[in-house]
Amino acid sequence: MRRVAFLFLALLCFLVGLAFIATPIPLGAPLFAVSLVLTIGASRTAARWVAGFRGRVPVFDRGVDFLERRGGRRLGRVLRKTSPRRLPRRPAV
Repeated sequence: MRRVAFLFLALLCFLVGLAFIATPIPLGAPLFAVSLVLTIGASRTAARWVAGFRGRVPVFDRGVDFLERRGGRRLGRVLRKTSPRRLPRRPAV
């Protein structure tokens, strides 16, 4: 039940952030970050997707790495789950 509540809250933050993305005050970006953290904390599948995305998009990886280092202990722990450096390397063929 707790997991469903976190996913619902993440969806709500995402939708509200989407509504505020076009406003002059940048309220959308922090709400997107909150929804990302809530989703990662509640879903292993989402954590794997974000880890893969971080591995493919260096700019996104640097932004999440910044939040990982500066966001505090709890936030950093959740975001470290998605570090592309923790993914097992696939052998080159």
